[in-house]
Amino acid sequence: MPDNMVCFEKNNARFLLCVRGIVINQERVLLFNVIGWDWWALPGGRVEMLEYSNEALKREMREEIATDIKVGRLVWVVENFFKPENKPYHEIGIYYLMDLPGDSIVFKADEYTCQDGPVKLRFRWFPVAEITHVEIRPSFLKQRLLYLPAFPEQICWNDE
Repeated sequence: MPDNMVCFEKNNARFLLCVRGIVINQERVLLFNVIGWDWWALPGGRVEMLEYSNEALKREMREEIATDIKVGRLVWVVENFFKPENKPYHEIGIYYLMDLPGDSIVFKADEYTCQDGPVKLRFRWFPVAEITHVEIRPSFLKQRLLYLPAFPEQICWNDE
């Protein structure tokens, strides 16, 4: 893991500061996964040390989908606990609305893949009305993406 990411380990648990973008277009939401995962997430990534979260989202989208996005309003601040492969994680996630330009590569095909370091990422549009049937993390998104709040909310969630 790069040294400049806000991520550390203590007592076999990992802490992460992440940023996620919510983009809904034609009643579909953009999700991504690492090829090999059996679940999906909102696009984004880890915040670097001394980097504003909105700038981190812009950087991540340039790196992953070669797109300059517009960051919208803050939707959620999420304190999320999960345990993949029996390793405890504590993640603070900052979720923004984001706008993609019409010429973004993710609009040109049903699925877009790219290499991100050692992993291959896959981006795909899912109908918002059917999101409850998608394996998505954190799992609160299955319900909350259907009705985005008018004002920022804090969510404490445990997917262990």
